[in-house]
Amino acid sequence: MIDELILFSASLIVGVINTLAGSGSLIMLPLLIWIGLPAPIANGTNRVAVALQSLVGLWQYGKNYDINYREAVWVLTPVLMGSLSGAYIATQVSAKVIEGAIGVLIVVMLGMTLLNPKRWLRESEEYEQRYKSPLWQVVLFAIGVYAGFIQAGSGIFLIIVMVMGLKFNLKRANAYKLVSMAAFGLPVLFIFASQGQVNWHYGSISAAGQMIGAVAGARFATRYPKANQWIYGLVVVMLIAVLVRYYELYRWFLPAH
Repeated sequence: MIDELILFSASLIVGVINTLAGSGSLIMLPLLIWIGLPAPIANGTNRVAVALQSLVGLWQYGKNYDINYREAVWVLTPVLMGSLSGAYIATQVSAKVIEGAIGVLIVVMLGMTLLNPKRWLRESEEYEQRYKSPLWQVVLFAIGVYAGFIQAGSGIFLIIVMVMGLKFNLKRANAYKLVSMAAFGLPVLFIFASQGQVNWHYGSISAAGQMIGAVAGARFATRYPKANQWIYGLVVVMLIAVLVRYYELYRWFLPAH
């Protein structure tokens, strides 16, 4: 019962984080493994909450923000196709190679995020329709493959690409991130479930907490006047947290045993 209570409490926070920025899976995956699930099962179980909280977050976000779904299709289509490929690969091979490579990518992403803060905080947008470029379609597909494979960090990567590359503002980027994650959430979950890699007991507890958190996060993002500043700060904090985890930088400060 204690495990379930800890999991639900953490899921509330993760639901907010995922809706505002992303990378909540970097909290959930280690927690599910700590509870006792093997890594492949934890990866699949995490998708229950990802699928449901994305749908709830999108519904709540759409109540207060006019989402251009015709334009969002250009983002979600390559992400969806990539995520299905990544999910299938995840059920067949180990995630160690991608987990190692993603550490390098996160360093690059953090650098891009800190390079030009004004671009993140702008309210205006530059309509160049870069999302139609084959180059950016390939980039979005690659993020989809990673999202399907291991999920953790994919929301932040999507936001960074849309803000820094496609020149969307944060609210628009966040909306299209939610559209994309809602689109691939259930199909990816089905792939993991078909391979018997989902623990529905823990998955349902995590999903309940994250759906509640998603509603709170979406309301904040669409109603608070300075939401862009908070989202930007959260993106930076989560990227730093990811770096600390992947490179085990905490060992510099903790005494050796």
